[in-house]
Amino acid sequence: ADSLELVADIPATERGDGKRSKVVGLEDAPGNRFVFSLYDTDPDEGPHQGEINLKRNALLPIVEAVRLYALREGVAATNTQDRIAALANKGVFSRDERAALSGAFDHVAELLLRGQIADTLAGRKPSAYVAPDALPGHDKDILALAMKAVDRLNTRLRADFTGGIL
Repeated sequence: ADSLELVADIPATERGDGKRSKVVGLEDAPGNRFVFSLYDTDPDEGPHQGEINLKRNALLPIVEAVRLYALREGVAATNTQDRIAALANKGVFSRDERAALSGAFDHVAELLLRGQIADTLAGRKPSAYVAPDALPGHDKDILALAMKAVDRLNTRLRADFTGGIL
C-alpha cells in the first residue's frame, strides 16, 4: 500500500473461550506473505464490549515482567523505564527489545491517560478500557506493535523463568 489508510476492517472473531480476537495490524510482507497481529477484546456482554483493558493487557504485563528480570539481575531501580534501561545495559534486553518495550510502555500509558482524561471530561468514571477501532490509524498501528512487544516479552519470560514448561 502507498499509505496507512484503512484497507479493510476485519471484525473480531470468537476464540471459543468467550473472548474475541481482532486483527489490528496487517502488513503485506515480501514473498507473498502477510504479517498480522491479534489482540483480545472483552466478551460481547457488558459495557466494554470490543474494548481492550490497557492496564491489564499491556501495562501490567510489562511492569511485572520487567520487575521479575530486575529482581533476578539485582537491578535496584524501581521505575519501569529505568529498569528496562538497566536490564539493557546488563545485556538482558537487546537494543531492539529495549526500544520496543520502552516504546510500548510509553505509548500504552499515553493512550490510557488520554482515555481517562476524555472519560473525566465527559463526566464518566475513568477506566482502563479503550476501543481500538475508535483510535486514529497511527495510534492503532502503534498499539498493535505494543501488543506484539508484550506478547514477545511474555513468551520470553515463560521460557526464561519456567524453562518453557508452562
